[in-house]
Amino acid sequence: MEAHRNLTPQQQFIKSLSPRARVILPSDSDYEYSKKLWNALHDNVNPAMIVKVGGVSDVVQTVKYAKAGKFVSLYMKIDI
Repeated sequence: MEAHRNLTPQQQFIKSLSPRARVILPSDSDYEYSKKLWNALHDNVNPAMIVKVGGVSDVVQTVKYAKAGKFVSLYMKIDI
């Protein structure tokens, strides 16, 4: 656990996810493509991160992280 002491909350969250999960950040090349929503009314939304979960445990971890960070909205792509 010593190695995790200097990680940011975001890095700790990413490490808590399963190997099947993927976190896409605004700096990632596929961010714009990944953030497209089915409803064009919300196409101007720019999430801090997009989480493509790999299972139920990833959903739980993502909701906990969003709640702790007091995120107003949450977008998860679920391909289980």
